[in-house]
Amino acid sequence: MKANSGGWIRTNDLRVMSPTSYQTALPRNQVGTIGLNPAAVNAPFVLERITEESGIRRFKGMPDVGVIILARLDSERFPGKVLADAAGVPLLTRLVERLAASSDAIGPVVLATTVRQIDDPLESWARRSGVPIVRSSRPLNDVAGRFVDAAIEHRFEWAFRVNGDSPHTDASLLAGSMSLRALDIDLVSNLVSRRFPYGVAVELVRIDALARVLHSLPADDPTREHVTRPLYERLAPERIAHVPGGDPAWANLRATVDTPEDLERFTRYLQDVGPEWPITTLGRLIEWSEARSET
Repeated sequence: MKANSGGWIRTNDLRVMSPTSYQTALPRNQVGTIGLNPAAVNAPFVLERITEESGIRRFKGMPDVGVIILARLDSERFPGKVLADAAGVPLLTRLVERLAASSDAIGPVVLATTVRQIDDPLESWARRSGVPIVRSSRPLNDVAGRFVDAAIEHRFEWAFRVNGDSPHTDASLLAGSMSLRALDIDLVSNLVSRRFPYGVAVELVRIDALARVLHSLPADDPTREHVTRPLYERLAPERIAHVPGGDPAWANLRATVDTPEDLERFTRYLQDVGPEWPITTLGRLIEWSEARSET
């Protein structure tokens, strides 16, 4: 065995690395990470067993589930929206505040974006915020590929798909869906029969299942832009677990930020709920939204 300059020792299929240098073990031509996975910080070393079939590299003691936020800055309807000011801080910060309130239950949070210059401010935000970021060189519309890249970089076997313009993502809903992984499934979702507001999604993806499906698709397949659509279209129904609860009437409510008007509405909500924002419940959002629809 011989240690290389990256700080790890390699045998046939085992790497032993210091926690401050473990990220150097990945090839850098496709993905790169800024920031250190918190799960490795307190470990004197971590062990990596390489699984060639799936491409997922697992670390002893590291979480097998994480949250991947997908974001870029060239939205057609609202350019730069994920970094727009939301009552004093960027919209992405408001989303991370929500997720951080349940990070022990749902795993570490990672931001996934492109390598384009236009998305450089996202890297700056991630550095300031202490959020790991994976920048993928895949084609712009291969959002599903960027999602898989981020998961592999952080050794997630499962990952929640979260959009950067969905600050109302309910971390308690995400945490509550974790137990459904015990079933023989590849996707946990509350979107098949919509019973929750638009922007309060739960999608927990088995990464090797999505990677296999993407491997079978052409590089320019349009479903790659929608991350989980390839799974919905190709998985047998029994491979998808449905999140219980909700109400069909809630499906008409919007809780995402697609336009400047949405941001103004979200800012009013922040002002009304005050410091309770990170832990406000879905019920509180429903009541607030319904009260304003009646005025």
